Amino acid sequence: MSRHGAPSAVSCDSNPHPVNFYAGIATGKITPELVKEFLTREGEVLLSKGEDHYYFVRERFNAEHSPLDFLFVNRAGFNGMIRFNRKGGFNIPFCRKPQRFAQTYVTKIVNQVAWVSKIIKAKEFTFKCQDFNKTIQDASPNDIIYRDPPCIERHVDYYNGWDDGHERELFDRLSGFAGKFILSTWHRNDYRENEYVKGL
Repeated sequence: MSRHGAPSAVSCDSNPHPVNFYAGIATGKITPELVKEFLTREGEVLLSKGEDHYYFVRERFNAEHSPLDFLFVNRAGFNGMIRFNRKGGFNIPFCRKPQRFAQTYVTKIVNQVAWVSKIIKAKEFTFKCQDFNKTIQDASPNDIIYRDPPCIERHVDYYNGWDDGHERELFDRLSGFAGKFILSTWHRNDYRENEYVKGL
């Protein structure tokens, strides 16, 4: 609980880009109105120039790290995926839909930003860029930790990689945590099971 009695939350990620986006909403630097204006403008250019504009914005994001450019490339990238190369560059290809930012889709995104903004303002949210070790270390036994790591042996190039060592280290940290936690991971697909669910 926070000092004001309202529930509070700390949202952490080792990837600074979603952290910066949500922190921007929390501080009011990113508003639904700004998002609408930005996506409408960039969407019109995307419609006229096609995928060349997507790759232009992607390069601009990789150079300047604008949270609004992050939103654009995430929503116009293939399947809404977030993936970075070893040099930290966003590298998802274009979704091949130049009409991506039609008015209905922009309205949907704007409504999502408005909803998130309302929740952030109603409660005490803090956004931090840090790894899971620091987050778990800072938590108290009264806290509940929700942990959603990259899916081991599947989508591990989300930002800075995830391997057997990370999975076991997370197991050790959560096993030693005095409070409660929720862990999100994959269980099975048509071809195989997640052996870490059984093993750890």
